[in-house]
Amino acid sequence: PGAAGWSPLHAEVALFFHLNSAAIMGQTAAVSAMLQRLQLVAAAHFPGAAVSLYGSRAVGLALAGSDVDAVLVAPEASPRPAEALAAIAADLEGADQAEWVVAVARVLSARIPVLKIKTTVGVAMDLTVEAGHHSGVLACSLVRGLVSELPALPPLAIVLKAFLQELGLNDSFTGGVSSYALVTLLSVFLRAPFLQAQAGPAAHAAASAGGSPDAAPADPSELGGADPRDHVADLRDAGEVRDLGELLVAFLKWVRSEYAARRLDFVLDPLSPGGGPGENVLHSAYRLSAVANAFGAAAEALSAPPAAEEAAAQGSADAPPLPLLARILPMVQVWQAAMPGPRGPAPGWRAHYAAGG
Repeated sequence: PGAAGWSPLHAEVALFFHLNSAAIMGQTAAVSAMLQRLQLVAAAHFPGAAVSLYGSRAVGLALAGSDVDAVLVAPEASPRPAEALAAIAADLEGADQAEWVVAVARVLSARIPVLKIKTTVGVAMDLTVEAGHHSGVLACSLVRGLVSELPALPPLAIVLKAFLQELGLNDSFTGGVSSYALVTLLSVFLRAPFLQAQAGPAAHAAASAGGSPDAAPADPSELGGADPRDHVADLRDAGEVRDLGELLVAFLKWVRSEYAARRLDFVLDPLSPGGGPGENVLHSAYRLSAVANAFGAAAEALSAPPAAEEAAAQGSADAPPLPLLARILPMVQVWQAAMPGPRGPAPGWRAHYAAGG
């Protein structure tokens, strides 16, 4: 165990979340400018309409490379989505927008029409229209509540999303597990009786009150909102929060066992509790077997003793300890190498975290 009794993997999960959040906060000004420009274009066609942020960036669960999800909300009767987006696309492709728009792809025949906007700042944007099947805004409200109730959810979600992205299993359109489905699974797991039974009395009191003394900000990545990195300090110092390393490995094993027992054949979407077949949050995850197998392998990798070369590197006085997360996320070694430190380019994740970095 490390500082305050946390495992080394706990520190790495929290630091991964911290560094990702720092990258997201560094993009805030650029994202704000993009939304303001898009608002001006939309208002010219639909007076009183608003362009709002939703999705993972609106709830503090975005990876640094995540697209910006924006939705056009009309004040009265919503315009036809395809027609509204076509009009906006024509303006975005005009010469006056060339300074921030690189290209616009129109996907107007989809169930939910969307404009995919590539920008000069390196952050892509998806624009949709609030109408019909669009549930993005409702999903945001639900996920904010889960983030507030379950303080371990954000850091676990960020690590798991990065892992799924690494394997190409994070897109529901190609049979993977979407961010919303992953958050739903995490919420089921973190509310499980076997975890609640091991939590302290303060955690029980917080859960029954619908919140937590160590909860993340309700909307940590909303423009002008709180810095999601504050959540890391809460997790590091809180005595009532389970070890993130233990939770990560337990969740990976749980998904594999639940899949093997066919208990993931139907996972109810909390936004549509009617119980119909279309309300399975994993209905499009036809590669769920690959996800379950990958999660099981990741749990084994994180739990295994160090290999000979890894143990040798950790025993060197000049080398930082090798991150456990690097066993499943190659990007961790890249991030570690970029950290300045007194013994060379990398003091190691755990040393950096324990020092309050």
